[in-house]
Amino acid sequence: MQNYLFKYFLLIILGISLALSSCEETIEGVTMPYVEQLVIQGVLEKGKTAEVRISKTMPPLSNPTIEDAEIKNAVAFITVDSIKYTLNYTSKGYYKNDSLSIVSGKNYNLEVSWNGKKATAVTTVPEEPVITNLERKVIQNNAPYGYMMYNIQYFAIVSAQKNTVYLGGRTDFANGNLLGMSYPYNSASMLDAGATDNNLKILLISDYSDTDSLYYERDNSYYYSGIFVESYDPQFNDYYKTHNNGQGGNDIFGMQGTNVKWNIKGEGIGLFIGRAVVNKMLK
Repeated sequence: MQNYLFKYFLLIILGISLALSSCEETIEGVTMPYVEQLVIQGVLEKGKTAEVRISKTMPPLSNPTIEDAEIKNAVAFITVDSIKYTLNYTSKGYYKNDSLSIVSGKNYNLEVSWNGKKATAVTTVPEEPVITNLERKVIQNNAPYGYMMYNIQYFAIVSAQKNTVYLGGRTDFANGNLLGMSYPYNSASMLDAGATDNNLKILLISDYSDTDSLYYERDNSYYYSGIFVESYDPQFNDYYKTHNNGQGGNDIFGMQGTNVKWNIKGEGIGLFIGRAVVNKMLK
């Protein structure tokens, strides 16, 4: 799920080049202000080992590739319970430590150094979401020529913890193989500071079909769906509220004044965040 959530991190780098090099007229001898920064993406998920991707921003007028942005010789480590774990380079910009297993309730401190630059971040891994109920809703809609369409919705009722962000979505399968996952167009949910009821209702699926079921057969294949609910460090809320800022605008990094809110400090951008996930199949 990490790749889905952060798949455009490095695309930001490539987007700079594509947006500026797609003009029909080439202007030579022009430079643009550029500050090289570390780009860090890391999701620490309960039950998994630590893994962080480290790359760098690229000059706006260059023609970079993902490989150009990749950093292979960064010095990176995570500290938890006063123990420092070194992250070792593996491939494609990823740094790992298989001996560091992620658990809930711990604070993880990241430090990355490269080429005289340093970036830091801290995150807490939350407890797994507790789903107390799943609600299914089917809305019939009349379509042209007498056809009937069904809007199939699923909601999770979550017993939420304070200072935790929740987000959910669907997984799709064919013959037992995962086809993909998606998030509906809804906001991440978080309990209000003064909330007396800890139940949160989270939209997971809103799908339109010519039947009232998400299960169907086609070409000797069986298609069906599942759901997932994720819990995040509260820092994720600022990121999620701003991660689509500027799409459709003219500014490369987003419309002026509406840049994405990362939690990386120092000479870097990106997100280093704790998460826990619960998956369920729909019957």
